[in-house]
Amino acid sequence: MKKSKTLFWLFIVLNLVPNFCLIFTEPLSAIGKIILILVPLSIYMIVFSLFKRAGLMQLILIPVLILHAFQLVLFYLFGESVIAVDMFLNLPTTNASEAGELPAMCCVPLGSAAGPLSSVPVPSSCWLPSRSITR
Repeated sequence: MKKSKTLFWLFIVLNLVPNFCLIFTEPLSAIGKIILILVPLSIYMIVFSLFKRAGLMQLILIPVLILHAFQLVLFYLFGESVIAVDMFLNLPTTNASEAGELPAMCCVPLGSAAGPLSSVPVPSSCWLPSRSITR
């Protein structure tokens, strides 16, 4: 019984880490800082109370943890700039064809441009057709 309560609070604190970081990095008023902790805390307490096992809910919330990590990286890189918010909002609104344009444009120059990259050895498994081994 004691272990499940410990995990319950551990998972809540783990999910609140981005909020604790934003308290120190963002210029918010005292009321804003209190709200930044209390609202997610109450939501996480309700969400983790839905299941008897808190670990199951934490597994379900893995996409939320990934978004938290992405948010922290953007605010670390761009600070309070508008571009951090813009990039965070572009994440769920970008379709697959737009997301694939940049890697496609980056890979073409690597393959066609001579220079220092032309001497990099490429494994034969990348360009030779696969052969099946028969016994």
